[in-house]
Amino acid sequence: MQFSVLCSEDAPRIESGSIERETAGTFLGSDMADWRMKICAFWPRGQVDAAYYDYPQSDVPALILSGELDPVTPPSWGQQVASHWKNSRHIVVPGTGHGAITSGCVMKLAREFLNKGSAANLDVNCVQRVRRPPFFLGPSGPDPQGKVR
Repeated sequence: MQFSVLCSEDAPRIESGSIERETAGTFLGSDMADWRMKICAFWPRGQVDAAYYDYPQSDVPALILSGELDPVTPPSWGQQVASHWKNSRHIVVPGTGHGAITSGCVMKLAREFLNKGSAANLDVNCVQRVRRPPFFLGPSGPDPQGKVR
């Protein structure tokens, strides 16, 4: 399923040379993208209408969540969507990757949004207390005191 979506929706829009340019000097380089593009060369895929990529205007209440460190759907994408949706609120959760809803108080904010039907008056200050968890340095996980041994 992942490659059916990736090869139909994303790969055809990647400009020649952009993978090398965007991955230059990064930890992994272009290996992951190159591997996926090789698979897309033979993967069966459907055609996607150009209108699929348009940003529809909306005034429906929306809560848009982004993890500050999300490499899959970065906060800039959430902001792009929010700029087209008049009744939306975009929250960027610090120290968080993909799946921001599970970080800190975000689940509580999502519940409050659903119950009220609006994100306008949510008190989102609690997300500023979210911190990136420490690295695991041993089989017991991170030191609960945050100290490196």
